[in-house]
Amino acid sequence: MKNIIKFKWAVIALWIIAAICLTIFMPNLNYIINDRGNATIAKSYPSQAAQEMLDGMSETKGESGIFVFYHKDKLSEANMKNIEGVLRKLKDNREELGITGVLDVFEAPGASSRMISKDGTTMLAQFTYEKNGRDIQEIADALEAQLTACETEHYITGGAFIANDFLKVTNEGVEKSAAITVAFILIVLIIMFRSVLTPLISLFTVGIAYLVSMGIVGQMIEKLGFPVTSLTQMFIILILFGIGTDYNILLYNRFKEELLKHRNIDDAIAATYKTAGKTVVYSSITVFFAFLSLSFVKFGVYRSSVAVAVGIVVLVALLLTLTPALFKLLGGRLFWPSKGNGGHKPSRVWEAASGFSMKKPYIAMLAILLLVVPMLIAGSYKLSFDNLKDMGGDSPSVAGFDTVARHFSKGTTMPAAVVIKNKEPMDTSESLAIIDTITNKIKKIESVSAVQGPTQPLGDEIADYYTGTQIGKVVGGLEQADDGIGRIGEGLSTIQEKLTPPDLSQVSKLVDGTSEIQGGMKSLTDGINQIRTGIEKGAAGAGTIAEKITEVKTGLETIEAGLNALTGEFTEFEGGFNTFGAKYSEVESSLEMLVQLSEGINQALGQASGSEPALKGVREQVVQLNSGLKQITEGFKLLNAEYAKAVLQTGGGLKQLDEGLKQTIAGLEQLSQGQRGLAEGLKQTGAGQGAIAENMQKMTSGLGEITNGQKQMTAGLSTLGSSFEQLKNGLGDSGDGLSRISEGIDKSNEFLSRLASDKTVNIPREAFENSDFQKALDAYMSKDRKTLKLTVILEDDPYSDEAIASVREISRQLPDMLKGTALSGAEFATGGETAVTNDIQDVAVSDMRLAQFMVLTGIFIVLVFIIKSFWIPVYIIGSLVLSFYSAISVTSLFAKAFLNTDQLAWNVPFFGFVIIVALGVDYSIFLMTRYREYGELGPKEAIIKASANVGGVVLSAALILGGTFATLAPSGIKTLVEMAVCVCVGVFLLSVILLPLVIPSFISIEDKLVRKYSRYFKTM
Repeated sequence: MKNIIKFKWAVIALWIIAAICLTIFMPNLNYIINDRGNATIAKSYPSQAAQEMLDGMSETKGESGIFVFYHKDKLSEANMKNIEGVLRKLKDNREELGITGVLDVFEAPGASSRMISKDGTTMLAQFTYEKNGRDIQEIADALEAQLTACETEHYITGGAFIANDFLKVTNEGVEKSAAITVAFILIVLIIMFRSVLTPLISLFTVGIAYLVSMGIVGQMIEKLGFPVTSLTQMFIILILFGIGTDYNILLYNRFKEELLKHRNIDDAIAATYKTAGKTVVYSSITVFFAFLSLSFVKFGVYRSSVAVAVGIVVLVALLLTLTPALFKLLGGRLFWPSKGNGGHKPSRVWEAASGFSMKKPYIAMLAILLLVVPMLIAGSYKLSFDNLKDMGGDSPSVAGFDTVARHFSKGTTMPAAVVIKNKEPMDTSESLAIIDTITNKIKKIESVSAVQGPTQPLGDEIADYYTGTQIGKVVGGLEQADDGIGRIGEGLSTIQEKLTPPDLSQVSKLVDGTSEIQGGMKSLTDGINQIRTGIEKGAAGAGTIAEKITEVKTGLETIEAGLNALTGEFTEFEGGFNTFGAKYSEVESSLEMLVQLSEGINQALGQASGSEPALKGVREQVVQLNSGLKQITEGFKLLNAEYAKAVLQTGGGLKQLDEGLKQTIAGLEQLSQGQRGLAEGLKQTGAGQGAIAENMQKMTSGLGEITNGQKQMTAGLSTLGSSFEQLKNGLGDSGDGLSRISEGIDKSNEFLSRLASDKTVNIPREAFENSDFQKALDAYMSKDRKTLKLTVILEDDPYSDEAIASVREISRQLPDMLKGTALSGAEFATGGETAVTNDIQDVAVSDMRLAQFMVLTGIFIVLVFIIKSFWIPVYIIGSLVLSFYSAISVTSLFAKAFLNTDQLAWNVPFFGFVIIVALGVDYSIFLMTRYREYGELGPKEAIIKASANVGGVVLSAALILGGTFATLAPSGIKTLVEMAVCVCVGVFLLSVILLPLVIPSFISIEDKLVRKYSRYFKTM
């Protein structure tokens, strides 16, 4: 101490230089907090295991976010074009912005049902990005600059952006709180010491301690990976300014007292530090170990409070060096302009309370119980892990989140994720069937809105991927085939009934008539030849020629009449056979259709029989039917060809004969005219006879062709007649076969219809070659297809109890979903913001218990060491615990009454406990160290006198500490407001009620028990 006093200027200079240097070289804590300042937990927790698998799943690293576009009426076509242009510009600058991907409805129209709200007012666009050394605020500013051309209301939201806005709000609250804290402390100290200089010196020393502490903590955070959160800086400010001012009050008051006792300033400083200085050291030790014990907890948010222990070390070092140097430098001027000497006046409140407790300890304890127990009963509470409740809708990310929650599912912005990692690729039909089953089971869990995965990329089932749909199509095809077979069977039955053998008697008559005509034609030809010879012999035979011509004409008339009759009969016969031929053509066409249908049925049954052995017998019957139908069809084709040829030849011969008769009649007419004009010349007669002879030869040739055609037709018709019975029998057999096939199809359909409701996935081979299907696999599987992600969209707020319960249920059921499948050996975990919150809830609750045990144990050990007693530390620990639970109960009531919530922020009980216990124990140490100074007095007199002398200091310190935390209330952040209420109530109960009543009561009871039993043992 002497050296510090001697080198006071050097000490002061060193502290100032240290503060300046550490402040200059302090890292950017905002960036560090943005990067790793959120609530983090160990990698062993499921959400962290899931995130690790997700990080290794995609080649694209980075965070994800959502652009939200909103119009209160409806997004018009012009709005959509404007948004498309804005997003196109953003994609063009993706490298500059660090964007690695954008998914919107313009590039993926199929996703419109998931990205455009049903009322058409809201559209989403998802994007991924890399930080590239930037904090989230820089990224948000750069993205917002690209969206300035957007004509609609828009937001950027997502987990990281919400956390960034929470950090901004918290920092603003801390800055506001720090300013109010300084002003509050300044005013209180001015009133307390009636001095202007004392508050300034106190704030100066605490400010130096804060700057040095933050500089050291900043380096530890950056260089050593020391845990940090958005609350780290706030706690260092509040605790250092709170207890730093408390310690200063204790030192300044004692220094003021010692100035009255010692004329020498050095002696006054030494006396101050032998008493109050020792108290400060003892108090700081308890606080230091209380915060240091938090290094044993797992939760990073809780462990970040260890930074306060660093601040405590710096503060104590400063109080033991800089403060005495300032005492030496200023002396009595420290309290200028106050001229009064002496410390705090005795506290009448504490003196009266301790006196009453010593006299009537049981009544005092009863009064405390009557006060505290109702608080504990009425103040039950639950914990909330929803940071969004702390932030108003003014924050852009929260406004975007609220917009999405109103028009989509609340979980759309921050969905959960089920991650499965297998040793083998999962892009097989078997694995995808298992994945789809898991997808549908997760959908059935309460509060799950949709599940997206490789088999349901948009959250809806794709019907063509399911065996039920595929079997349904086979059933439909078989039903159509059955209907077709029924119609063909009916047609065959009709043909069989109406099919009768043709009457061939007319054919025989036709052949006989044709033979007679051919004989007459031969005779006629001979006669004409004779006439021609006679004409050539001379005109002398003109009379004979005339007679012969008359005979020939008469014969031709007879022939013409017979030919006309024959032509009529043939026309009738031909009409009948044309009708018959048309019917046979219809049969042939029907048989061809039957063959084609049979082949189609055979193919359909071939596809179905692969998975259903019962269909193989039906398929064999169809193959036999198909073979028989082909033979019948070929027979019909040959028969129709022969029939057509015969009719064609017969018709051609008759046409030639008719043409010949017409020409012959014309020749006879010429001959008749020539006979009448024989006198004009026999040359014309000879020419006519030549023409007649020539035409008669054509007629003879035509009759020969007719005869041949009739013979062929007769042979064909004879063959046809013999085939009629075979045809009828074949048609009957075909009908029977078709009936059996129809029965088989009915039985198959009955069996297949029972399978049509099956929900098993059976991805067709061609689907694996489809580019859209491959895109779905790329979106939800790793490149090697060994890691799978299922996106789970919840109906509730991702931080709500309902959402957390859903995630827990998913995690509980997931092992059973995989058990007994081809993926039973796969790793799996549930990730996403809700899963992280669930793990935080688990670790926060368990670490709360651990922290309570560690802090209380550490404080108890230190108290035993300081006070040299076992029971008094027990009384102190009991008072601290009682004050905390009373305070948290009152805080719960306050939240219900004024904050409209029945839940407390999850970190309020933890930090409230640490602050009340770790800092509240100082007041106990203030009291007990003063109590030990009066060792020459009895316990009753000592505790009353100590309470009177230290009561004012404790009340002032409690006012400073409570007021410091009360400055959190104007921040508007519910967490900070609740924490302010909790600390203020706890400090008030401890300093005003519990310490002046509980500790004296227990000391009184202990003293009475000691006296009673000491007398008893003496009488023994």
